[in-house]
Amino acid sequence: MVGGWHFPTSMKDTEKWYEALHVNSLNQRYAIETTEHGIIGTANLVDINWKDRNAFHGILIGEKDTRGKGYALDTIMAIMRYSFEELGLNRLDTTIIANNEASLKLYIDKCG
Repeated sequence: MVGGWHFPTSMKDTEKWYEALHVNSLNQRYAIETTEHGIIGTANLVDINWKDRNAFHGILIGEKDTRGKGYALDTIMAIMRYSFEELGLNRLDTTIIANNEASLKLYIDKCG
């Protein structure tokens, strides 16, 4: 549940997707790991625009029982700190499904 898909996919397609992933200067992907649960999700910075100093950010917490425990907030704040303080970016964008109230509240109320 941490691959980003919300529909069935074949093992072969999953392996192709994974093999095509690579860290480069425009797309960075990270695993979210906890001591208690292991890998629980992913976070990313993609379409990094070094000239205009912005990027797109996304996060996925895969297992429902690990949601609402602060892992997403910690991850987003770490990504923001890294983006702004280490990479020198000025702006991060994201998209949120309109009825995803938990994500809207998280980004608007807690992350600014």
